[in-house]
Amino acid sequence: MDVMTTLSLISIVKLLERANDAGIIVSFSNDELALSVRKGMHINQQILEELRQHKPSLIQYFQQHKVKENSITDAPHKMDRDKQRRLPLSFAQERLWFIDKLQGSIQYHMPWVFNLEGRLDRLAMESAFRMVIVRHEVLRTVILEDDGVGYQDIKPADEWHMTYVTEDAIHQSGHSVSSYITHITSLPYDLSADWMLKVTLIERETNLYTLCILLHHIAFDGWSVSILVRELTALYLSYAKGVKPVLPPLALQYADYAIWQRQYLSGNRLEKKIAYWLKQLKDVQPLAFPTDYPRPKEQIMSGREASLVCNDILKNALVTLSQEEGATLYMTLLSAFNALLYRYVSQNDICIGSPVAGRQQQQLESLIGFFVNTLAIRSHITGEMPFSALLQQVRQTTLEAYEHQDVPFEKIVESLGIERDMSRSAVFQVMFALQNTPSVTEPDLGEIRLTGENNDTATSRFDISLTITLLDSGMQIRIVYNDRLYSELRMEKLLGHYRNLLESIVADKHTTIGELGMLGSDELQQLLHDFRSPAPVIPAEEKTLPALFRAAAARTPAATALLLKILR
Repeated sequence: MDVMTTLSLISIVKLLERANDAGIIVSFSNDELALSVRKGMHINQQILEELRQHKPSLIQYFQQHKVKENSITDAPHKMDRDKQRRLPLSFAQERLWFIDKLQGSIQYHMPWVFNLEGRLDRLAMESAFRMVIVRHEVLRTVILEDDGVGYQDIKPADEWHMTYVTEDAIHQSGHSVSSYITHITSLPYDLSADWMLKVTLIERETNLYTLCILLHHIAFDGWSVSILVRELTALYLSYAKGVKPVLPPLALQYADYAIWQRQYLSGNRLEKKIAYWLKQLKDVQPLAFPTDYPRPKEQIMSGREASLVCNDILKNALVTLSQEEGATLYMTLLSAFNALLYRYVSQNDICIGSPVAGRQQQQLESLIGFFVNTLAIRSHITGEMPFSALLQQVRQTTLEAYEHQDVPFEKIVESLGIERDMSRSAVFQVMFALQNTPSVTEPDLGEIRLTGENNDTATSRFDISLTITLLDSGMQIRIVYNDRLYSELRMEKLLGHYRNLLESIVADKHTTIGELGMLGSDELQQLLHDFRSPAPVIPAEEKTLPALFRAAAARTPAATALLLKILR
């Protein structure tokens, strides 16, 4: 069989990436392709047809670029635990465990609150949650320590119980329901003793309840949400009807994955894979984004959020532009975010973190756990380069990063040997994500009416995190920011500037980064009108710089005194 050309390789990788973004999983076994669609995702017929048309090239790709490099141990599988003195932590778990020991981990709490109305079967509810814990060992795993090394210890599921409390009892303790929920969800986890899944049912009055679910990120990630909802719904309805629940068995557990990961990513294999990242991130510098308040000496995870929604016209135009450039929508949006940051800081070397699901293998898709990994995407930008050139650079960098995505970010940080700065995150301080995890619907509990409550408590693990969620009509741009560093006004303006940049990009993708339109109509009005008002008559003896400044201030006292060139 002929060796693939570089062009065809890139085209196939791009097609597989677009398929993954659309929720279509392509796997290869026994010289046959297999397609599966993630639950909750709509089938994209156009991509499906492209996959069919390019079947021979896809098979060739997997044969040449996957199978020849792999051995049977390359896929996670059920491990022989008898050979393990201790069940190891995954690399991601180990990093969170270290963070918890160093500074606590409240910022990694994952709470959800629901109001339930109707005849709830409490026993069925508790049994459903307990069965989820039976199925997924990671939810009943604690982390113990042996000579400074953390390891997993799995507790028996029958010891788990749902907490039940009445609203009257909460009031007698001096709390309102709201303050009680805030209290129980902000209590620090003891990772050596606490259940990773905590459930509290509050009876407000007859047939009216509030359900509080709390998980720790060390055992759970965004992908896991849809798994929990799906299984909880099926289990509750079965138990409420007195029917034995039937769920497909799990091929392996998270502990098996952790053992496999430690064995697979070791020795020469890890050294070869990590060499790419050492070269890619050599001498990476922090982002010099201007802050509104002095940066604390130690990072404080206090956060707030803001968001806006773009219309379908802009979303569709971005999709079309991406296809024209042979890129994914993710790559285009990430490139635009790079351009935005450059315009704010005029920094040529910018590194942005971006999460990946970390579930490349199909057998991990139905497993609750902490699989998410982080990629560091580094770009080199100038104001004179066209946006299309930046997009091609980001596209290539992203494809290379995907090829090396199985290296845990924790190992990269360790290998880089970056001096620890307690005031900011290592390697990058800004995150970007396009939400493409399986869609999540609220649990269907039969006759129970369920509504979610907004959780106003926000934490920010990074200076700025920008997340874009595709909607049926348009897309939501959401920013979570550290409110100890940035004001609400600055972040709302940043959101508006990003939207304006996107509109300018679709208008002409060949516009240079420095010339892309970014300012809103109000800011343009200020530039075009306020700063061009008729100048007052100034006596000759008062035409000194201080005098001219005082005159300008008197004429337009609300105008901006100084405008950075990069924000023109």
